[in-house]
Amino acid sequence: MATTKKIGRPAGGQVKWTRNVRTGQTQWHARFTVKGKRTKFAPLDPSIPEQEEGRARECARAAHEYLVNGGAVSAMTGETVEQYAQRWLKEREGRVNSIRDDRGRLRLHVLPVLGRLEVAKFDRDDV
Repeated sequence: MATTKKIGRPAGGQVKWTRNVRTGQTQWHARFTVKGKRTKFAPLDPSIPEQEEGRARECARAAHEYLVNGGAVSAMTGETVEQYAQRWLKEREGRVNSIRDDRGRLRLHVLPVLGRLEVAKFDRDDV
């Protein structure tokens, strides 16, 4: 059984050295508080060795900043959920057997409520 070494919280999160459940390797993981909710521990850069806690903390700070500032979604400012859904459906066309069902669920359940909202700004409360 892999040992877990918990390390104190850096600004914006907490790091620990533990086993990655996907790969089975031990590596640095971090969790954060975003919008008042605590995330689960997520793996950081696997190339950071155990003895380089400072590097792990810096990676965690960068990941936290990315989450807090909206990540890649902020680059899509102005795109509505409906516009995103149309792009998503078009990309899946011909590859996915359930595309007809997806269109129906979006049309009947999702788009009437979320369709006009901006992708970069809607949140869990809207859903």
